Amino acid sequence: MTPCEEWEGQRYNHGYGRVYFGWAEGKKLEMLAHRLIYMQHHGHTDLHILHECDNPPCINMAHLRAGTDQDNTDDKMKRHRHSNGQANKTHCKWGHAFTDANTYAY
Repeated sequence: MTPCEEWEGQRYNHGYGRVYFGWAEGKKLEMLAHRLIYMQHHGHTDLHILHECDNPPCINMAHLRAGTDQDNTDDKMKRHRHSNGQANKTHCKWGHAFTDANTYAY
């Protein structure tokens, strides 16, 4: 895989690049940087823009792809980025380490 190209502007707390467009009706107009980059190359889409590299600030077009809600959920689960309260756990309540071989998500 080619190296990541990271967004150098502002970022959200979770690392994704942030682009501001101005104001409308008293609210800031903003967009995720990787989404803007993808749409500049492929046109508007209502789909999620996913990172193959799992690097939130990356804007390398070779690392970006469009996906459905289910694709996005599957990606988050596979990479342990879901926010179900279990994402950061590394061991069970009895002290056993979670591994790919002994752990599943549904």
